[in-house]
Amino acid sequence: RNPSLVQQNYGGPISSLPPEMLCLIFSYIHSKPDLISIALSCKYWADLIISIIWFRPGINNKHIFAKLEKTMKSSAIETMWNYRKFIKRLNLSLIPNLVNDDFLKLFIGCTNLERITLVNCSKITHESIAGLLEGCSRLQSIDLTGVTDIQDDIYMQLSMHCKRLQGLYAPGSASISQEAVLNLIYNCPLLKRVKLSDCNSITDDVVYALVKNCPSLVELDLHGCEQVTNKSLHMLFLQLESLKEFKISKNQNITYECFESPNGSILCLDKLRILDFTQCSNITDKAVIKFIQLAPKLRNVVLSKCSSITDASLRAIATLGKNLHYVHLGHCSNITDAGAKELIKNCYRLQYIDLACCNQLTNATVVELSNLPKLRRIGLVKCSQITDEGILALAENSRNVDDTLERVHLSYCVNLTIYPIYRLLRACPKLTHISLT
Repeated sequence: RNPSLVQQNYGGPISSLPPEMLCLIFSYIHSKPDLISIALSCKYWADLIISIIWFRPGINNKHIFAKLEKTMKSSAIETMWNYRKFIKRLNLSLIPNLVNDDFLKLFIGCTNLERITLVNCSKITHESIAGLLEGCSRLQSIDLTGVTDIQDDIYMQLSMHCKRLQGLYAPGSASISQEAVLNLIYNCPLLKRVKLSDCNSITDDVVYALVKNCPSLVELDLHGCEQVTNKSLHMLFLQLESLKEFKISKNQNITYECFESPNGSILCLDKLRILDFTQCSNITDKAVIKFIQLAPKLRNVVLSKCSSITDASLRAIATLGKNLHYVHLGHCSNITDAGAKELIKNCYRLQYIDLACCNQLTNATVVELSNLPKLRRIGLVKCSQITDEGILALAENSRNVDDTLERVHLSYCVNLTIYPIYRLLRACPKLTHISLT
């Protein structure tokens, strides 16, 4: 071959592509080892691809944790690049027991962070989290679920530096002041998803502030926020047209009146898909009938420990039909087979149903459950009237190689024997959990 021709075609056609085209090509490569091999080809390609490699460090075991720690501790003159500027998504939830303040502080200066996930990182303190947030003007989401030390300084840093914030998941913020929460709401108007469960500082004023300043809110979790009342919830349902998910629990203030409009205003619940009133003891049939009328496309309904509801609520929920996938009615001890059968018969796409401690239910309900083609999880704990006949029906009706059943909870169903359990195990190839305490 002609040496000059070889020199002219060195690298092939790919060598003449512009960097934008190369970056697009490299973006379709999802294997980290392949990306690293490409980066080792030449410095030019490495400069183009390094941001893809470091965009989301995959920290899922102790070995990678140790290597990343060593790299992040290296001085700027020891590394080819300043890796901190490339990291946009930091997820430490797969190695929570290894993460401490010293490790988290290694990421201070990652000012291009867009998502931070610190789920169950219980060893870190509020100081290190607040330090990490400084300068993170592009942050869109932070998940602090399971973090035990959440203080005002975290909220203040979010308010000051993270004005593009859309998702805040901070359950267990018991020590947070109302001032800090309000400051965050006023400074982060793009908030869409907010989880502030078990925060004693959440009052009607906070809900009003969310309604006024965060019109794009689609998800709100106020589990354990006992000071919220009907007045603010009515305003929430009236004005937030994009709301898809609402959860509140352990609140005795909430009644059907949060759905009532004395002046005739129409509540905006057409987009609502998930509604959870766990342990709201004053939610009655009247409230359930009302919200089902207002939110006919609900997919998940949770009324666990709403002890006042009866079959009338189940008949209302049954009108959701094919839309309903998930229903939790645990400890609703006033419901009977009549209501349960009507609900199950009409909502044939149910995947999850929990009827724990509904001790009036009998085999008739279980037989009806056996006809659901997409059922994945069943909770029948302490349904003491269920006997072998019901479980045999569950094992025999429509169970085959395509069966979807994954979890069955039968603890404290004291009238069961081993044989129907054996039949159930044989009939459900996808079963992964069964409780028989």
